[in-house]
Amino acid sequence: MRSFSDVQHLVQSCKHTRSIASLIRKDVKPMCLVLDEIDGSDPHAQRKLAEWMVGDERRIPVLMTCNEVPRAFKSKDGIDIVRCYPPKPADIQALFPNEDVAKLAKRFKHDIRRILQFLQYGESDTLPTGTLPTDCSPEVGHILRQKMWISKCPIGLANAS
Repeated sequence: MRSFSDVQHLVQSCKHTRSIASLIRKDVKPMCLVLDEIDGSDPHAQRKLAEWMVGDERRIPVLMTCNEVPRAFKSKDGIDIVRCYPPKPADIQALFPNEDVAKLAKRFKHDIRRILQFLQYGESDTLPTGTLPTDCSPEVGHILRQKMWISKCPIGLANAS
């Protein structure tokens, strides 16, 4: 939700609890709207969204996630705020029996997303070593050997000279 018009389009698309595609599929599951990281959206869009959520036009449940609850959603009748806390290492240890989850939780400040990213991809702050292509011109090779291919800080290298 980056703008007022984004909210207008969203409200229009959520006027009915079922889409045409669900009718064709004979799907009877109810629809729910999930808005992630709503605190990063435009304040005007947040206010318009809050008005829609407490108004009579809304027909579907809305779930929003955020790090900081925007002012537009605080103290509004019809909007329930549920504070979620990070899982304890003991809660997720069974998911990763071969990992020291307590150590990972401390390292990543109990951010489960960062823990999962680390377990899936490894270190994310290091660049992989690259192999220069052999079929490139000397000019292109020179460019590829520059900053993105050197393993030490270029500033430190310049000061050492």
